[in-house]
Amino acid sequence: MFSLTLFNDFKFMGNMYYVYVLQSRKDKRFYVGSTKDLKSRFDDHKFGRVESTKDRRPLKIVYYEASVLKKDGST
Repeated sequence: MFSLTLFNDFKFMGNMYYVYVLQSRKDKRFYVGSTKDLKSRFDDHKFGRVESTKDRRPLKIVYYEASVLKKDGST
């Protein structure tokens, strides 16, 4: 499980793009999303501001990765 203090301690570089996976502690199912502001987006999920996950709280971040390119891996 990832700690949110990680976001406060890490100095983000410029415009990063994030893909993240959340797991519901309620139903154990996963949710995959993307954002430019991971901490803010996780707060949206945590406080029920995301329709897709509001009834599946509490949630935990089980994976995320960052990229400088929005469309990473394209040619």
